[in-house]
Amino acid sequence: MPKIAYQSHQPPLEVDAGIALSDALEENGVRISLACRSGACGTCVFRILSPKQDSGGWPLPSDEEGETLKLIHADSDQRLACQWIVQSDLEIEIPN
Repeated sequence: MPKIAYQSHQPPLEVDAGIALSDALEENGVRISLACRSGACGTCVFRILSPKQDSGGWPLPSDEEGETLKLIHADSDQRLACQWIVQSDLEIEIPN
């Protein structure tokens, strides 16, 4: 089971692989802003602390997620939790 580490939450959350990060967080009682759940609004943006993007562990964003990330001027280490499918361990930061 992949582990999700975020902010000061200890221990990391153990989550099922193959589900959206937003669903995994919600199932573990972590509140995250969600509106559309389709990658169009950008409210569920989060920052990936590890693994680093250049390690090759990041899937490419879908066209819609990519457009939304551009519209919200997201940094290169930010993605949308409703679109990120958990496959491996992840360390993240969720904006307040």
